[in-house]
Amino acid sequence: PPLTTGQAYPAGGRPWPHRFFAFPVTLSDAPRYFYVRVHTQGAMAFPLALWEPAAFAARNLASYFGLALYLGGLLALLGYNFLLFVSLRERAFLLYTLFAGSLWCAQAVRSGIAQQFLWPGAVVWPGVLHPVLFTVTMAFGIFFTQAFLQTREHLPRLHRALRLVGVFWLLVALSPWFGIARQTIDAALPVEVIPTVGLIVAAGVLALRAGNRSARYFLLAWGVLCAGAIVSALRSFGWLPGGVLTDYAVAISSSIEMVLLSFALGERFRFEREAREKAQADVLEARQSLMASLRESEARLEKTVAVRTEALAVALRSKQQQFLRYVRFGALIAHEFRNPLAVIKSQLALVGIEREHGIDNAERRIAAVVGAAGRLERLFEEWLRNDRLREQMHQIVLSRVNLAQWLADAVEECRRYHPAHAIDLRLPPTLPGILADASLLRIALRNLIDNAAKYASGGTSIGVAAKIRGERVGLAVSDQGPCIPQERRDAIFLEYVRGKHADSIGGMGLGLAFVKRVAELHQGEIELTCAEGGGNCFCLWLPLTVVAEESHELRRLG
Repeated sequence: PPLTTGQAYPAGGRPWPHRFFAFPVTLSDAPRYFYVRVHTQGAMAFPLALWEPAAFAARNLASYFGLALYLGGLLALLGYNFLLFVSLRERAFLLYTLFAGSLWCAQAVRSGIAQQFLWPGAVVWPGVLHPVLFTVTMAFGIFFTQAFLQTREHLPRLHRALRLVGVFWLLVALSPWFGIARQTIDAALPVEVIPTVGLIVAAGVLALRAGNRSARYFLLAWGVLCAGAIVSALRSFGWLPGGVLTDYAVAISSSIEMVLLSFALGERFRFEREAREKAQADVLEARQSLMASLRESEARLEKTVAVRTEALAVALRSKQQQFLRYVRFGALIAHEFRNPLAVIKSQLALVGIEREHGIDNAERRIAAVVGAAGRLERLFEEWLRNDRLREQMHQIVLSRVNLAQWLADAVEECRRYHPAHAIDLRLPPTLPGILADASLLRIALRNLIDNAAKYASGGTSIGVAAKIRGERVGLAVSDQGPCIPQERRDAIFLEYVRGKHADSIGGMGLGLAFVKRVAELHQGEIELTCAEGGGNCFCLWLPLTVVAEESHELRRLG
C-alpha cells in the first residue's frame, strides 16, 4: 500500500518517527520499483537517499546531537541575555532576546524538531509558521540593529529607514492571515532579505565610521549570517550541491552570528561602562579641581578678610585714638583756655568800668587782651600742627637742605617769637648739607625752642647748636630751666604729657611728641640730657644714611 506523509499530515502519524520524511522499505534479490510523488507549494530540496538501518541510526544520532547543540546554545544565549536585560534594563538586551527567540523558533520549525516534539498532532498551521517566524526574526533583527548602534542619536535618517523596514517585515508576518498564498511569500522572501541585510550592513559601516567600536563585531556577525543565508538560498534553488555545510548553512552561520552579537553586546556594555567610569573620573577630577579652587578662593578670601579686618581694626584704633585726642583736647580747652578767656573777659570789664569813671587805660587793657589772644592762638596752632604732622607721616618729601643757612633762618624766626630770651646759635666750621623734609624739620626745631622758652625763666639764654658725632649729625637745643628727672625722660615724649611743674605754663603736651615723630621719619632719634650747669639739652640725631651732601634728587619714604 502507498505511504503518505507531509506537512499536511500530523507528524505523529509518519511511517517512521523522524523530523523529516523517512520511509522504511524491504529489499530482496528480485528487482523492485518504488515510485515517489512529491507536491509542494514552495521551494523544494529533495535529497533522496537509501540507508542501511544501522547507518541511518548513526546518522540520526549525529544530526540530533548537532541540532541539540545548536538549539541549546541559542537557548542559553537567549536566557543569558534575558537575565542581563532583567538586571540592567538595557533595551538592546531585550531586543537581542526577542531576536534570538524568534530565530530559535524558526530554526526549530525548519529543522522539523518542533513538529516532531512540540506539536506532533498539528496539521494546518505548521505549514505557514516557518515563513512567519522568519519574517518576525528579520523585524526583531532590524529593531535590535537600531538599539545596538544607537541610530536614533547618531544616524537619525537611517534610523527612520530601518524603522520603516522593520514595520514592513511585521506586516509580511501577518500576510498569511490576509489570504496571501504561501508560494507568493516564499518567492518574495529572498528579494526582500537582500536589501534589508544591505541596509543593516550599511548602518554598521556608518556606525563604525562614527566611532562605535563595537560595530566591528556587529558587522562581522551579520556578514557571517549573510554568507550562510546566501548559501542556503543557492542550495534551495539547486544552484549548490547538498552537504553538511550547504544543508545547515543557516544554522551554522546563525549560531556564529548569535555568539558574535552576544560578544558585541558585551563589548558595547564594556565600552559604555568605561565611558561612564571615565566621565565619573572626569567629574571627580573636575570636582576635586573645583574643591581645590574653592579652597584656594576660601584661603584668599580669608586672607583678604583678615587683611580688611586688620585694616578696619587699625582704622578703628585710629578713630578711637583720634576720639581720645579730641576728648583730651576738649579737656585741655576747658583747662588751658579758661585763664586766657578770663583775662580777656576781666580786661574788657575793666575797660567799661574805667570809661564810666573817666579813666583811660585802654592801651594797657588792649595789650593784655592781645597777649591772652596770642596764648589762645599758640594753643590752637600747636594742636593743628599735630594733625598736619599725622597726615604727612607717610609722605615726607626729602630735599637738599643747606643746614648752616637753614639753621640761621630758623633761629632768627624764633628770636622774633621769644624776645624775652637770647637764642644763641653755634655751628662747626664745616657743616654738610642734608637730605630732609625742611618743613617737618622746622616744626621739630621750633617745638624744641618753644619748649625751652616755656620752662626757662625770662632773661635766660637758649642755645642752638649743630654737631657731628661719628656717622650722625645732631641738632641740639639747650635751656636753663629745671632739669627733667631721669624717670620721666621717656614719658615726656608721649602726647599730652607735660612736665611736673607745668600747670602754670601754657601748652598741651604735644611739642616733644612732634619732635620724636619727625626724628623717626628721618630714621633718626631724639636724645635728652642734662646740660652743663643745669637745664636740659634736646638733640635731634640724623644718621649718615639719610645725610648726603652729594645727593640732590627728591625721594619719598613711607
